[in-house]
Amino acid sequence: MESDGFWLYYLVAALALTSTASSLALAILSWRRCALLKREMGQISDGVSQMATLQLDLYRKVTRNIQDVEDRVLDLSAPSGDSSLPLERRHRVMRLSGKGLSVQEISDRLKVPSCEVELILNLRKFADVNGGKPKPAGPRPPDREGPAWKGAGSEMLA
Repeated sequence: MESDGFWLYYLVAALALTSTASSLALAILSWRRCALLKREMGQISDGVSQMATLQLDLYRKVTRNIQDVEDRVLDLSAPSGDSSLPLERRHRVMRLSGKGLSVQEISDRLKVPSCEVELILNLRKFADVNGGKPKPAGPRPPDREGPAWKGAGSEMLA
């Protein structure tokens, strides 16, 4: 009988050791997988960071080129050095605004009313928003030629 208890104790101990060994092996595999995932996440993060840096550099280059083109267009659109001409004044207002000056600073520098500076800048914004096309005035009135309008109001005329 004692030998049965010994074998039972031995079996339980062997199962416990096997379970512990399995748990340890599973823990080691999990740790390795976590280390691999951490390394891969670092590589992905570095790649995304490099892409963001490249896109930012490209954005800066494109905006710089656009600004150069806008400045060149403004230079070519200015008819003369006479600031009393409306086109020249508009050109100077847009250029100073592009440099970050406030409406009051532009008004003081060009010696024109601030409301004129605001008008020029607002018209520029309006043209930018609408793509240079005038916005429709509103919904079109209903057609008064249809059958619903025939005879309508004739009682009032009589």
